[in-house]
Amino acid sequence: MSPVANPAEQNFGDYYRVLAETAEDHIFVIALDDTIEFVNTAAARQLGRTPAELVGRKRMDIFPPDVSERQGENLTQVFETGKPLYVEARTMYRGREVWLSTWLAPIADPNGGVKAVLGVSRDLTDRKRAEEELRNAQKLEALGRLAGGIAHDFNNNLTAILGYVDMMIDQVHPEEPIARDLGEVRRAAERSAGLVRRLLAFGRRQVLQPRSLDLQAIVAGVRPMLERLLGEHIRVDVKAGPDVQPVTADASELEQVIINLALNARDAMPSGGTLTITTENAVPTRDQQVPMGDGQFVVMRISDTGEGMSAHVRQHVFEPFFTTKPPGKGTGLGLSAVYGIVKQLNGFIWVDSEIGQGSAFHVYLPAAAEGVALETVEPDGRPVSVRGSHQAILLVEDEDTVRRFVRRALHSSGFRVLEAATPEDALAFAAAQEDISLLLTDVVMPRMSGPELAHRLQEMRPGLPVLYMSGYPSNLLLPGRAIPPSVRLLSKPFTMMQLIERVQEALGVRT
Repeated sequence: MSPVANPAEQNFGDYYRVLAETAEDHIFVIALDDTIEFVNTAAARQLGRTPAELVGRKRMDIFPPDVSERQGENLTQVFETGKPLYVEARTMYRGREVWLSTWLAPIADPNGGVKAVLGVSRDLTDRKRAEEELRNAQKLEALGRLAGGIAHDFNNNLTAILGYVDMMIDQVHPEEPIARDLGEVRRAAERSAGLVRRLLAFGRRQVLQPRSLDLQAIVAGVRPMLERLLGEHIRVDVKAGPDVQPVTADASELEQVIINLALNARDAMPSGGTLTITTENAVPTRDQQVPMGDGQFVVMRISDTGEGMSAHVRQHVFEPFFTTKPPGKGTGLGLSAVYGIVKQLNGFIWVDSEIGQGSAFHVYLPAAAEGVALETVEPDGRPVSVRGSHQAILLVEDEDTVRRFVRRALHSSGFRVLEAATPEDALAFAAAQEDISLLLTDVVMPRMSGPELAHRLQEMRPGLPVLYMSGYPSNLLLPGRAIPPSVRLLSKPFTMMQLIERVQEALGVRT
């Protein structure tokens, strides 16, 4: 009498088949002769095929040679050792870069050999991208701390260099050799200042003063500059969408984003082409590349008809110091600065590009709240007076070289200067001096910050105007590093003319 079959055992194979067919992991069996004996739906879908189209075919006929060779090495190891193997590898499927974790297990034959290999692969692409973003964020944070640490002292030095060089240039004839030499010194200082600004931008440590801005007006205002920078061989095309909402952004930093992206496009179009800037309201159902959440966004797309990027370049394009340019042709900070500015504005940026198909950078900026008045980005055109009216300015700066330069500049423009090296000295001056028209103070100082000093002085002298100077404002003093519109700030390094103009703006002195 034959034994009665266990129903559970009869259905066991069916259970496994249902499990394999419904699993999201890629499950496959490769025979010793490199033939595909089994592949589940998920694995076939990854290749754009059906299981029936793959079973019975040779593995080498399906995958590119480099992928097939790497797979073959792993399979050979399992066939020869009879031991399971775990591998993580990056590969290309249908032009898409994916990360797979794969367990390979031997399937034994009756003689104890290995007749096939069972593989289970899991797509780790999203996890790897998240890990890469975390590493980039950590690099960004480390670089930001480094840049912030040096920026304060470095910008103090550059302020003194630029200030004294300008004073010397004013005292010599433009045709004298020393004038040309001083011009070279000034240009070197300006390049150094630009480098620090880009480091701070990438590290999201720069000072921003967000306003409600008309993005289309910003683009229109910077267009003439772009046409000069890009040259006649590149056409600039601007396309504005209907009823584009205002954005919350810093006008000068937003202009820098546009310029940096345009210069990157210029380098990708050495033989000429078209740079297209479009603005429109973002559509959440269509714009799936960014986590917009519940907020409203405006998208600015800057695209070119240039050489395009490989997948490798796209992956690293926003990293600091990453560049495809030859040595001496770029710092690798232009796009990383763009990334930092956009992120600090609570926006998002991503790039769409293929080799030979050009590139398109998509910049998403938060829309301004309804009812917020737009800030004008154009100057009012009225000339600023370059002479003071003997108003007394209380100057507070702990860096000697900067303080001496600012004092000389203000004196030469007709202002009276009460010079204080410490906040304590400034409080003593204020207690003894009746007439003070303006507090001009550094932000970061020992024992007492500029904002703290301003608060104490304004308690003594209600309505006292304040103008801050800073090379790097402390995150503790200015949470979020976003300066309210009511705060006047002069960023270091600055020139003598910039100093006088900002002082007179604070005083309301106009001709």
